[in-house]
Amino acid sequence: MGLPKELHRHLVSPKVAAQVVVFTTGFTNAATADATVPVFVAPRKMKFVGGKYVQSTDATAATSFAVSVKVGSQVVSAVLDIKTLGADAAGAILPSTTEEDRIVASGSVIDILFNEVGGTVTAPDDVLLALEFQYLE
Repeated sequence: MGLPKELHRHLVSPKVAAQVVVFTTGFTNAATADATVPVFVAPRKMKFVGGKYVQSTDATAATSFAVSVKVGSQVVSAVLDIKTLGADAAGAILPSTTEEDRIVASGSVIDILFNEVGGTVTAPDDVLLALEFQYLE
């Protein structure tokens, strides 16, 4: 059996899966158009791996209404359709299919982008988020 220092060198390496953390938050979005809501600042370099979204009101739009997770101008998630999600129903926020797009630098602001297209929008009102990230460093 190796010494603790020797074991640590083998257990903490790129070949070992890094810790996954869940950031949860709630906020109210009363916007009836496009809106960007800052969620939190990345404490370390991370990779977006998924999440859950819940809204308190049926958020409708004549054409489409969607949310995505962004860092600056980079979208790190797939787009989630909230027009058809309904009230108090959980929707999965999936990661971008391009792995490089999911990387978040330390100190970056993670935002939720609400994107409506066409028509009159009903705001989602109270929103609950649980976003999962894997620490990279």
